[in-house]
Amino acid sequence: MTQQEQKLKKQNDKPKTKVKTKNPATEEILNEYDILTKEQINEAAKKAKDTFQKWSTISLEKRTGYLHDFAAQFRKDKDHLARTATRNGKGNKRS
Repeated sequence: MTQQEQKLKKQNDKPKTKVKTKNPATEEILNEYDILTKEQINEAAKKAKDTFQKWSTISLEKRTGYLHDFAAQFRKDKDHLARTATRNGKGNKRS
C-alpha cells in the first residue's frame, strides 16, 4: 500500500462528526451538519412516530386546512425556494 493510500485509509478510519454539503458547481461549502448518534436517531424516530399518531387523531378537515396553509406559504416563497434550489445545483426549470 502506498503512503498516499495509507493516509487516505487512516483518514477514512476516523469517525466523522460532521457532514458538509457543497454547491456542485462551485464546490462552495453551503452548510455543515452534525452526525447523529444512534440514540439521537432513535429519539428522532420516536418523536416522528408519536407526532404521526397525534396527527392521525386530527380531523381530515383540519389536516386539509393545514396543508392548504402550507401550500399557500410555499407559493408565497416560491422565488426564494427556486433560488435556493438553483444555488444547490439545479437549473431554474427543474427548480
